[in-house]
Amino acid sequence: MNDLTIQAQAILHQGDNLRAVAELENLIDQYPGVAILYGYLGIALILGGQEEEAQTTWAMAVLESSDTELEQYSQQLSDLLYQEAQHQVNLGNLETAWTLRQHLREINRSDCLNLLHLIWLSAQLHLPVDRAYLLDISQGIESQAEADLATLGLEMLPILEKIQPLACLESWLPELFEACLTALQPLAALHLLMRTATEVAYSANYFTMAIRYAEICLKIDPYQVEVLRHRSEERRVGKECRSRWSPY
Repeated sequence: MNDLTIQAQAILHQGDNLRAVAELENLIDQYPGVAILYGYLGIALILGGQEEEAQTTWAMAVLESSDTELEQYSQQLSDLLYQEAQHQVNLGNLETAWTLRQHLREINRSDCLNLLHLIWLSAQLHLPVDRAYLLDISQGIESQAEADLATLGLEMLPILEKIQPLACLESWLPELFEACLTALQPLAALHLLMRTATEVAYSANYFTMAIRYAEICLKIDPYQVEVLRHRSEERRVGKECRSRWSPY
């Protein structure tokens, strides 16, 4: 960070949003050529509930920019939104964090980590999860260079670990795991899926869903004996439960 961005961040986080907007506008008047200042102002406007004004502000920063300048600004704005969304989570402002991440998605639809954070926030806020997120994650992983996949997978895993206990019975979670498989380290993915299958089967008695998780494990390793044992056991227990409660 340079001195100007440090100053802008201090203004943003001073605790008085109206004053922050005014001071950031004044800073832009002094340094109109510094595009990222518009990024800070846009976030201040979002924090005050002025989303349309924020988008207009961000667009004003690059009205006469070259393609290279636009790409650089988009990356800077993405980084800023990512940072501020996490700051809002740390403050407990999950709805604000969700809004910021939605704006980040508009800049980069295939940012896998942002999409996973959006899914986690949606689960926390009891909002429906847009299945378009899953498609965008798949496309984001496909667009990654093979050399970068391992790093991406390591970054994705802790977010998936946070999502799992909130949504293990949701119909979209197996689809999410499948979308992420290419990037995840196989053993780590197996452990997460096996744990989910066990919890779903024996804590929630949802054997059909547990079998679905076990079948995803078999896509990773078709010869995984422990998975086969679990799937067989879940089928057996599921049949017993159905026959026990069936009147026929």
